[in-house]
Amino acid sequence: QGDSRMVSVRQLLGHKGSEVWSVDADEPVLAAIQMMADKRVGALPVTRGGDLVGVISERDYARKVILLGRSSAETPVWQIMSSPVVSISENTSINAAFLFGENHKINHIPVKTQSGEWMGMLNLNALLRQLKNTLSLQLNQVKTSNSSKDLVKAHQSLVKFIKPLIQSDILPSYITDITATFSDAVTQRIIEISLMKLGKPPVGFLFVVMGSEGRREETLLTDQDNALIFEDVPVEKLPEVKKYFDQLGQYVCDALHEVGYTYCKG
Repeated sequence: QGDSRMVSVRQLLGHKGSEVWSVDADEPVLAAIQMMADKRVGALPVTRGGDLVGVISERDYARKVILLGRSSAETPVWQIMSSPVVSISENTSINAAFLFGENHKINHIPVKTQSGEWMGMLNLNALLRQLKNTLSLQLNQVKTSNSSKDLVKAHQSLVKFIKPLIQSDILPSYITDITATFSDAVTQRIIEISLMKLGKPPVGFLFVVMGSEGRREETLLTDQDNALIFEDVPVEKLPEVKKYFDQLGQYVCDALHEVGYTYCKG
């Protein structure tokens, strides 16, 4: 809670910072993999004499042991660990942590205290899963909506969820993926509601979203860019079929506009 721009890695780790698991560099890889499985983590700090000397991840195991046909019981951890260690401070902001992970192409980042002692591992993928779990509440609200008014309320909930993320300076690609996922769910639900009004479609069809939503780059301020493709029909049936899908398209686009996705001015 509070000003999310001030949220640090330490606040994310919380009490978990005291539960620091590690593996000795001279231990066999098998011991590290077993510990990862027991603790349900995807990576472990590697130590030697109490010093942090590397990181071993499931990816290291897959690429450097399994693919090369090496023995996990005989190969020591230090031979496959990622080293030298790159780490972040406990006071690092969420945004800086994501940027650090992007720049170094890593998902598990060791975190050190201000005094230089390491306090835990930040799992960027797990953090994103937490964000998506929160998003699932909004998606469930969408799925149970029965009218445009219900969807307007769901969209308002999304805005309340997204604004703190924007203020925290999390990378835009993570935020736009969330907004696009939400928009997909809203569009699908609107189509379902529209089909209840119009009845069964005469032929199969696809509703296609393009533009920023199609590219998964959607912001909170966006317009519509839709298309509808239906199956080929005999020429004599085309007017009747086209009339149905013109109505469906109108219903869907009107409802999207009411929810907050404005008509395309173009």
